[in-house]
Amino acid sequence: MQQFKKSILALAENLTFDNSFERLGLDKGVIGMIFTAFSLYEYTSDEKWKNLAQQSFSFLEKKYDTIRDTSFRNGAIGIGWGIESLSHLKYLNLNTDEYLVDFDNLAYKLSLASKSLNLSLDDGCLGIFSYITKRYDSRNFKTHRFKRIYYQDCLVMLSNRINSYIKIILADIDNIGMDELNDLCNVLTIFSSFYDYQINKPIVEEIIYSTVTLLYKFSDSNILINPMEKGSKTLLLLNINYSLIFAGIKFNSDKWFNKGKENFVNYYQNICSIDNNLLLKIVSVVSKAQYCLTGYDLLDTNVNEIAKFIQSDWSFANDKCALIRYMISLDKPSTLPLANLLYI
Repeated sequence: MQQFKKSILALAENLTFDNSFERLGLDKGVIGMIFTAFSLYEYTSDEKWKNLAQQSFSFLEKKYDTIRDTSFRNGAIGIGWGIESLSHLKYLNLNTDEYLVDFDNLAYKLSLASKSLNLSLDDGCLGIFSYITKRYDSRNFKTHRFKRIYYQDCLVMLSNRINSYIKIILADIDNIGMDELNDLCNVLTIFSSFYDYQINKPIVEEIIYSTVTLLYKFSDSNILINPMEKGSKTLLLLNINYSLIFAGIKFNSDKWFNKGKENFVNYYQNICSIDNNLLLKIVSVVSKAQYCLTGYDLLDTNVNEIAKFIQSDWSFANDKCALIRYMISLDKPSTLPLANLLYI
């Protein structure tokens, strides 16, 4: 899609570093900007985007002492996750065992206090779990075995706590809300990836299968009887069925995969006709599905239609950096892991 690439570059044309950045986190902050700049470098091989990312990172380093927010979406946990992720992909040349000591200490304290946290990825247990999982998988030379034990202990604590949350939700399933269902979508994708680590295996298996069972029931629109706006309902259904697709691929389950695939394709046929306020989030889910389903030839036609819509009207996006990443991942879903890495 050569015209699509031109649109991405036109949108990125005025993307510059700004010393007045007040937000530092993943959501419309400096670390999100760094991901976008490196994604553009990955996409174009133009050194100016690499330079922009490095300039932004130098600015971020000077601001660590000002970070008060501890959340994944806007604060320190997400920033630390981003730094470790960029180190994994060799965009930052750091020994993160040394560099992220303060972030590790914060994550450990939050893990100990997990009973007072909610379940969510944005500002709860799932965000801390994602950070520690990424640190456990760090690629540093000769990571001390005690550090890996320390990470394992945190992951056990958090997975136990997350399992307790899920049991609470299951006990009151008749009153389940959209937030809980979206949290469970994140639980399923995160723990499907985590399963291979074989840490706290019985609890992790319980989390995965209880979550799949619940989401499977809610994957059809006629199950969602609570009144919701069309756009919010579409977004939720896409999230549910994307998570089933993801888990189906990870565990070679045709049942989960086919259920998610069939529903996902059905629900996003009219994606471009919904409220623009939600379209950016929906494009995020579609870009992840496009990445996940590369080789299945399911989404190509509709993705082209979405791409045309985005090109014709991107005024709906309140986060230009996120939109650039999603457009890149729609254009090159199988070759650009960095653009697909962020959950936002």
